[in-house]
Amino acid sequence: MSLQGRVAIVTGAAQGIGRAIAEALAQAGADIVVADLDPSRSLETVKAIEALGRKALNVKVNVADANDAKAMAEQVIKAWGKIDILVNNAGITRDGAFHKMTLEQWNAVINTNLGSLFNMTRQVIEGMRERKFGRIVNI
Repeated sequence: MSLQGRVAIVTGAAQGIGRAIAEALAQAGADIVVADLDPSRSLETVKAIEALGRKALNVKVNVADANDAKAMAEQVIKAWGKIDILVNNAGITRDGAFHKMTLEQWNAVINTNLGSLFNMTRQVIEGMRERKFGRIVNI
């Protein structure tokens, strides 16, 4: 499948599954927005995408924050004009015994792993509907 001319955002793309997804989408022809809380962690992913001949935009985003998600989507639209694909991959763990977990830890996990799906998807869905094309993958 060719994704030539498509723009994909991959959250949590600095490492692991997110990086593998970003590279696979780039191999298929998409330009990639490498979205992570710490863009310095994403430099190797960006280099790998560019080595495949695709454009990469390294952006900082806290997907648990709706305003941050909106600002990032606006940055992508300004730079590349559209968003065709969104892969909601960002996630965190706060491993430990439940009886030791604090409310702050619980909320951080829920807001990052679940709230981010709304925060990010809300920013791209209308443009996808208008263009009658879009793909959203939630991991």
